[in-house]
Amino acid sequence: LRADEVESVTVATTGGTFALCEPIEARRRPSTPMDAKFSIPYAVAVAAVRGNVTLDDFLPERLNDPEILDFTARITAVNDPSLAIRKAAMPARVTATTRDGRRFEYRCDQPKGTWPYSRMSVDEVVDKFRACASYARKPLAGTAVDEFVEGVLAMERFDDITPVLRKLTV
Repeated sequence: LRADEVESVTVATTGGTFALCEPIEARRRPSTPMDAKFSIPYAVAVAAVRGNVTLDDFLPERLNDPEILDFTARITAVNDPSLAIRKAAMPARVTATTRDGRRFEYRCDQPKGTWPYSRMSVDEVVDKFRACASYARKPLAGTAVDEFVEGVLAMERFDDITPVLRKLTV
């Protein structure tokens, strides 16, 4: 399904998660990177348009992307307490309706990476670390990221992990 085929999207969620959807106009057009990081409509639009959400999508110069803002204008949000399955859950149901009338619905009870309900694989964690490490205030030198990852993955073999941790300060 391509973003340009989508007529509308409804995001249903509940509790504190719904706060990331309102006020809807402000969440559709975040004015700062921090606002964007706490905007479900913005994140949904980025995922729909680009196929993935990365830290680059929260850079100030990305917040006014016309293609993303066009998509956010098609998003509505509803608070649906019936979605709650347990106290700490962060459920959501996303319903997309296409321009030709097809309807797609997806429900997620816990976002990816929410322990212990929706764990990330080791490869997903490593990929996420690598992506985040590229934004470090002081970039890691040379092969430090690879060496740190290798050390963490072999941590149970070390009596002292200080040399592994030092890779983050090189």
